[in-house]
Amino acid sequence: MARAGMKGEAPRVQLGARLLVDTRLREAAGVVLQALAEARIAAAPIKGVVTSVALYDDPLERPFGDVDVLVGRHDLAGVRAVAREQGWRLVHDSRQLFAVNVVVPPGLPVDVRASLGPPALCRVSAEEILARAEEVRDPRVVRAPFRMLTGHDHLLVLLLDAVLDKLALGAALRRRELELALRRWVGSPEGFAEHLRAAGFAGIAWVVLRWLEGEGREPMVEAIRMALEPLPPVPRWLAAPTLEAFGRAPYGPMARVGVRMIADVPWRGVAALVLGAVGTVRYHVRHRGRDPWEGVLWKGE
Repeated sequence: MARAGMKGEAPRVQLGARLLVDTRLREAAGVVLQALAEARIAAAPIKGVVTSVALYDDPLERPFGDVDVLVGRHDLAGVRAVAREQGWRLVHDSRQLFAVNVVVPPGLPVDVRASLGPPALCRVSAEEILARAEEVRDPRVVRAPFRMLTGHDHLLVLLLDAVLDKLALGAALRRRELELALRRWVGSPEGFAEHLRAAGFAGIAWVVLRWLEGEGREPMVEAIRMALEPLPPVPRWLAAPTLEAFGRAPYGPMARVGVRMIADVPWRGVAALVLGAVGTVRYHVRHRGRDPWEGVLWKGE
């Protein structure tokens, strides 16, 4: 009986831990977004902190381990200034340029980035997306005003994030979330395909959609992929081999290069590779082998 009771306790303990993390991260995001709003910096929370509310019946169905916020590139210096004024620590843990973590006491990270992935990869900028976003208050997300991206623009974020993770990290959760998002936010497949092309996302989206088609559960997926064809020349040649590389060796050199070379415009892929190398060198020069997170993160107490 005691053992059965212990088994019954485990899910409740896990749910309680998830609720604690969810609450603390939303509080941290709210503190940062409130400070940015007061500084007149447009900022949009993205990914899990938003999708957990927008796409799921119960936000706890969609756990997330950090908070991501999008700002304009010209506002990144303002974000750093706000953090210093508030006494928050800044952690540069990314090899990608134009990104910084703002750490709110007692050690809760808010990942602030000023590009929609690797700089130069896509035609659309953070500023353009934020200009289309609506300023809202939704206490289910955070208790502060923020910019809510349009559904089409939030899908750009989710599709690019999937490709950057080579479709390997959290694959089951990602499949479900993408299917929910496509069902909720697309509307017209042809209209969304046009949005993808305008943003320079046709090749990126094709790879993710073809991967989702492997499960064959969401009719919208094939409709969008078909509306994207024919692809621009470079992704037309490289999208299928890149998808194969993701399946065969997601963290191998072919997959890492393929992420950037499926850009709709060739020079953007090359520029993204160059800027990625610059960011990597900058990271190593800044940290010199030290862990940027040492002694910083909240441990859950």
